[in-house]
Amino acid sequence: MVGLVVLILSSLAILDYNPFRGSSFTPYAGDQGIAPFQETLNHVHERGGFAFWNYPEQRSGVRKHGPVNVSTLPYPEVLYESKNYAGFAAIYGDRITVTDPGKHWDRILTEYCEGKREKPAWGISTADFHEDGRLGLKLGAFPTTFLVREFSKPAILDALRQGRMYCSRGDGKTWPQLDYFNVLGPNGEKADMGETLTTAGLPLIKFRVSYKGDKKVPVKIHIVRGGTPSFPNCQRRNSPGIRTPGRGGSRWTDDLLPSCGHPKASRFKPYLCEI
Repeated sequence: MVGLVVLILSSLAILDYNPFRGSSFTPYAGDQGIAPFQETLNHVHERGGFAFWNYPEQRSGVRKHGPVNVSTLPYPEVLYESKNYAGFAAIYGDRITVTDPGKHWDRILTEYCEGKREKPAWGISTADFHEDGRLGLKLGAFPTTFLVREFSKPAILDALRQGRMYCSRGDGKTWPQLDYFNVLGPNGEKADMGETLTTAGLPLIKFRVSYKGDKKVPVKIHIVRGGTPSFPNCQRRNSPGIRTPGRGGSRWTDDLLPSCGHPKASRFKPYLCEI
C-alpha cells in the first residue's frame, strides 16, 4: 500500500515537471517580479477573458491572523509594470492614490496614447463586503454602472471590454449618476464613453451628472488633461449645482479616453467627482 502511494505521488511529480507543468515559475524561487503575474494575465487575455487588479493599495494586507502573519504590501506599481489586463479597482473601501492626476492610471493612459499599450485600463468599483453595517458600509455602496442597450450577458461583457461603464461610491441607497458623456471634435468627430478620439483641436466635452436619491448635493468636477487637473467653467442645464463643496462621502470616476495619438492632440479624462 505504501509503495502504491509513493508511485502515485511520483507520477504526479513527473506530470508537474517540465515540459508538462503549467508554468515555468515556482513559489520557491524567491522574488520573480511581475513575470509570474504577467504569465497569468497573458493566459486570460489570450482566451478572451478579463483580468482586473484588485485593491492595489489596500492597507489591511499586513496583519496577524491567528497564528499566521499575513504580509501583502500595497502593490500599485503593478499597474504600469504589467500589460494585457482589463482594468483595476479604482474605488473600494480604502484610500487610493493611483487615480490621482499624473500618477499610475494617467501614466498607463499616456502609454496607450503613445502607442506603447494595446489598450487602456478601465476602472471598476469593488468591495470586500462581509456584513451589512461593518465599517459603516452597506451592500451596494460600490456599484459599477454599465451602459448597455439591453440587459444581457453579451451586452454586459461587451461594455466591460469596451469601457462603457463607470464606478462610484455611495451609501448603498444613493449615489452620483452619469447620465451621458461624450466628446466632440472641431470637425464633428464624436467619441462616447470608452472610445478614443484623435483631434488636432480642442474638443468639446459634454456630460450630465445627476444624483440617484432624494437629496440634492453640490458636485465637484475635475477634468484631467495630460495628467494635469483643470477646473473648467461648466454650463448648468437642469442638473445639480456644479460647484466646489466640502469633502464628503461619495465619489465617482469614469474611464473615457476621448483623444490621443496626434502630436498636437488633446487628451482628456474625466477624473473625480466628490460629493
